[in-house]
Amino acid sequence: MSYQPTISKFFVTARKPSHSKFENSKSEETERQAKIPFHDLHEIETVAESDEPSTRLPSNSIPPQNFNHRFSSISKKMTDGHTVASAPSTRELQSIQANAIQLKPQDKGSQTFANKLQSILQKRDYGKMTPNKEFTQDDTSNEPASKKSKSSSKLTPLDQQVKDLKLANMDKILAIRVGYKYKFFAMDAVVVSKILQIMLIKGKLTLDDSNPDDHLYRQLAYCSIPDNRLEVHLQRLLHHNLKVGVVEQNETQAIKKSSGNTSGVFQRSVSKVFTRATYDVNETFQSGSETSSTGRSTIWALKCHQTRDEYHYWLLSVQLNTGEIIYDSFSEEKGLMIEFEKRVSYLNPIEIVTETPLPEKVLKLLSKYNHGINVNIREASLEDESVQVSPDALNFSFDLERVASVLRSYLKSYDTEQVMDLATNYHPFEEKSHMILSPNTLESLEIFENKTDKSERGSLFWLLDHTRTPFGSEKLKNWLSRPLVNEDYINERLDAVECIRKEIRKVFMEGLSTMLRETPDFLRILNRIYYGQTSRREVFFFLRHLDKIAKHFLAHRNYVEDEILSTQGGIFKSSKLLASIFCSLDNRLRNFDIPKLLNMINVVAVLDKDKEKQCIEFFNLNNYDNSEVIIKKLRDIQDIKDDLQKELERIRKTLNRPKFTFRDENEYLIEVRNSQISHLPKEWVKVNCTKALSRFRTPETTKLVEQLELQRNLLVIVTEDEYRKFLGRIKTDYENLRQIIDDLASFDCILSLAATSMNKNYTRPIFKKGKRFIKVKNGRNPIIECLDVNYVPNDVEMFEDNNKVMVITGPNMGGKSSYIRQVALTVILAQIGSFVPAERADLSVFDSVFTRIGAHDNILRGESTFMVEMLEMLEIVNKSKPNSLLLLDEVGRGTGTTDGVSISYAILKYFLDLESECPFILFITHYPILGEITSKLLENYHMSYIEERKPGENWPSVILLYELRRGPTHSSYGLNVARLANISTEIINRAYCISENFKNQMECGRGLHFVQEFKRIMLANQRNEEKVFKLLKLCNSQQSF
Repeated sequence: MSYQPTISKFFVTARKPSHSKFENSKSEETERQAKIPFHDLHEIETVAESDEPSTRLPSNSIPPQNFNHRFSSISKKMTDGHTVASAPSTRELQSIQANAIQLKPQDKGSQTFANKLQSILQKRDYGKMTPNKEFTQDDTSNEPASKKSKSSSKLTPLDQQVKDLKLANMDKILAIRVGYKYKFFAMDAVVVSKILQIMLIKGKLTLDDSNPDDHLYRQLAYCSIPDNRLEVHLQRLLHHNLKVGVVEQNETQAIKKSSGNTSGVFQRSVSKVFTRATYDVNETFQSGSETSSTGRSTIWALKCHQTRDEYHYWLLSVQLNTGEIIYDSFSEEKGLMIEFEKRVSYLNPIEIVTETPLPEKVLKLLSKYNHGINVNIREASLEDESVQVSPDALNFSFDLERVASVLRSYLKSYDTEQVMDLATNYHPFEEKSHMILSPNTLESLEIFENKTDKSERGSLFWLLDHTRTPFGSEKLKNWLSRPLVNEDYINERLDAVECIRKEIRKVFMEGLSTMLRETPDFLRILNRIYYGQTSRREVFFFLRHLDKIAKHFLAHRNYVEDEILSTQGGIFKSSKLLASIFCSLDNRLRNFDIPKLLNMINVVAVLDKDKEKQCIEFFNLNNYDNSEVIIKKLRDIQDIKDDLQKELERIRKTLNRPKFTFRDENEYLIEVRNSQISHLPKEWVKVNCTKALSRFRTPETTKLVEQLELQRNLLVIVTEDEYRKFLGRIKTDYENLRQIIDDLASFDCILSLAATSMNKNYTRPIFKKGKRFIKVKNGRNPIIECLDVNYVPNDVEMFEDNNKVMVITGPNMGGKSSYIRQVALTVILAQIGSFVPAERADLSVFDSVFTRIGAHDNILRGESTFMVEMLEMLEIVNKSKPNSLLLLDEVGRGTGTTDGVSISYAILKYFLDLESECPFILFITHYPILGEITSKLLENYHMSYIEERKPGENWPSVILLYELRRGPTHSSYGLNVARLANISTEIINRAYCISENFKNQMECGRGLHFVQEFKRIMLANQRNEEKVFKLLKLCNSQQSF
């Protein structure tokens, strides 16, 4: 039976977790007694049962109604940074608040329990210290103002502080620390209570009392969450594209008292700001949830200028976890947006900042590519145009520099603008040494995800990814999406892969490979260090793993010098790339003094679970070269502890108990039996009691404990400052460390490709200069092969002078699409430096791969299946070059047969007429007429089969052989697929009859056409020689049918 208490009456106490911040004896005891509404305790107990985000409502509330519509309007106002005057309508606010705070009627059992609870709480109040004034003001009863004095219309000090903070941060939801909770106030509370499904406490809903019911309340409406559940709830808020600011207390109770300001609220300020893109940059919140910006998600600064016919783009994209910044500027026609879509696909923006609103068409495309999740569009203005933004070496144009300024201004609010200081972080989107596979090609060839369930399993990356580290995996993705187009670079990678195959069993290689498996995400941690947003434990493990790698090179010094550094060494001769990677690692690891930094760290403290101990005792003071300031504070603390020990001696004499000790060394309480308290000095202050015991402090003890707490807090401030300086030392070597990580990632990728090359019947591709060609013996589709052991291999032979265009026909499900994908995947694998699944592979380097495979529409952009098909063909026609590889699967399938045949025929003829400029083409079709095209570049092929007839079936069925053979075939045997799909024999027989009738009609039509043409030629007023020539041509054309 659920208990439904009345909000304003029942309170319980909440204890502070041992690891909480701002811990001191007096304030801790004070805050432990602070009154907290019962519904908040219920939430704490419920949430604490599970590590998963709780979606349960408190027992004293009901689920809100019609939330989606109301939240969308409110959250938009919160994220767009509207002023107070632009708050939602009064009726909307009243309706939302009413839905959020309705209570179910109480039953008799609940009321009885409530009365007992009230009695217990009253008894527990005996002997307690006076609650902190700030909490008392905050949690006052929500009685209407009419029942209070006239002065109650004035905001409480805490609410006034909240109002001031909110007015300065109208674009954010503010989570404000109050004791051991984070609270959300006014309209923030309305939005948060709806998302988190927690109780909304009645109060003012607006900051300017614009809501008609605001005058009934003294304090702001609020909802709250426990401080130890901030991470979980923050994820859920960010998932709704909200920008959340976390407000922390800037002072502790002891520091506040030492300043002489014992009254009033704690000082508070916004300490961190989070969005989906910046969430897991801070080590406090580990990645791995759906809301974190994992993988390749980026923040964009974008400028889009539109003319009558074109869009002009200037773009900077930053990935905070890796520090990589991509810049680009380009133009394209309004009707296409193919280039823009390519960049969206590669860079995956989840947050965009722009000075001016983007065109609606651009916004629609962005929304579509983020799988239905709205991209945050935040307009920003350049506050200081004189500030230096991009490094001088980049020579940005005025527009790109302007975009960089906007991005820096935006990143500044997240304390991550330092990422823009280093020129080595910047890279152009397109480079001459790489080809960029289009989004359509990545999808059609299933490079990163399969088409069935969009998961990684069954993709080419899934097949290749044997990397040991997260940063290695990211680099492999980059290699796979950007194959090399420089033959020398390709051969360098192939040499490295071959060298690893031979050397992997050596102790040095095997040991380094094992170390990589244990390595944390170096790149993410390094950038957190650079932003100053990492933990002490993470820094320690970062340095320790780097030190292990450095010691590994030192332990195998002879091998490194003989095999890698020496010009006569085996690795130096076998692979220049591998030798350069190891040489770079060796030099950079020796130049970075890792042991010195590790010796400054107190390992025992770092591994301790106590966060305060990690903070205070992080440094090994015997080795830390700036330990004087910390030692001074420790001496001050020890002096106070010595005074407390002297005070203890006086207390022992007073109690006549020579072995008496304080209850603990944090609170320094004097514990006495209640039967003995009559003999105690009157000046001793009673702190708390139980039935059997009472606890006291002497005036001197109280004074010393306050001094001790103050010095401890000051020690925390000093150690925090020294920790930031320690991070600064690592930060000065950022570029050196970044290159170390990049070298390790490259080595990891080579190991991964070497592991793939160990597969059975994989061979090294041989690149040859001169005329362009592909010649593969017994090639296989690598993805299908690993899923089906009975895969049938096929040869590929395409040359610049002949057989450059392969028109492939054959039965449905005969393996045509698998074959052309096999060719493309072989080219891509070869050009990333991998071995390929074939008996032998000789080829030239291609500079692009395009595909037109499958059929789908694009409803969001108002494009039908056929329109999507034609737009893809337009991109291929415009961008293909003589050195391109084209995969065209059933072009024209999205429209009627006549139009489809016409378009396919015209496209094929267009490419063939280019002659020497014609790209390499694999063209699948079910239109027999395309096989009649004659050209020295074109050759017809089909997937072989055996035809047979079965009893009761009028149609011929086929046995598929999956072998590629020369020559066309004039039937697709679609009825055979219908039988495989278990369509009834009756239906298939009828379909066969209809099909035969169509064929007969076509034959009759051709015969009638022949007679008419014959008659026209014979009656024409022409010479006999001309008539004979035309008759022969007519006969040849009829014969081909």
